Amino acid sequence: MLVRRILERGTLVCALLVAAGALSRAQESKIWSGVYTPDQADQGKTLFEANCSTCHKSDLSGDRGPALTGNTFFSSWEAGSVNKLYTKIKETMPRNRGTTSLSEENYVAIVAYILQANAFPPSKSEVELTADALEDILIARKGEGQTKGIPNFSLVQVVGCLSQGQDKQWRLINSSQPVLAKDQPATAQELAADSSKPLGADAFVLQSVVRFKPETNQGRKMEARGLIYKGEPDSLLSLTSLQVVDSKCVN
Repeated sequence: MLVRRILERGTLVCALLVAAGALSRAQESKIWSGVYTPDQADQGKTLFEANCSTCHKSDLSGDRGPALTGNTFFSSWEAGSVNKLYTKIKETMPRNRGTTSLSEENYVAIVAYILQANAFPPSKSEVELTADALEDILIARKGEGQTKGIPNFSLVQVVGCLSQGQDKQWRLINSSQPVLAKDQPATAQELAADSSKPLGADAFVLQSVVRFKPETNQGRKMEARGLIYKGEPDSLLSLTSLQVVDSKCVN
């Protein structure tokens, strides 16, 4: 009976790890599989030119408002859900709109046009983008996700060993390479997946760490999320979350 329970628990953990990995890959690749229709993007272009081009220009290159294409777009929205972009537009744009507001479908169409302008492909199945689907779609550059493709001040996730040096600074040592992350703490499934993630050779000085009470977790394997700054002599991670993966820091 005991052996059976152990096997059942082991099977469940394996299933959770597989599911967590599959979910992450699916969210990152979904936007490159096509999430809007060409008709939506065309409608969005018309709406954008009528309501947004005064500040962002018709080619989305930016003027009184920021550019909505290229590196400027990705530095603001990469690794976040499309819903964040939609919410920002819906709640704050266009400026000085008074009592006038666009419909939910119109705002989604504008988002579809912005995605098209950033070379994200349309849906092959002609399935329209809807507001309900936005949270499950991550904005990600194609084929990127490791350190070389991650600019400074991106929100990332790393796994490593929590340690305090002689200089009293808290560090995550033997850290895995950074990958882009959502702006929220890891779920139970993601932490389960992190337990099997191998340690690496990176190290990060942790900023804004006091609120996470690091002294209670020294020497443990931790998952950290925050804004990255790769520099010399130290690379920094300004924390948004810090969670225990394992009580011991081993591969």
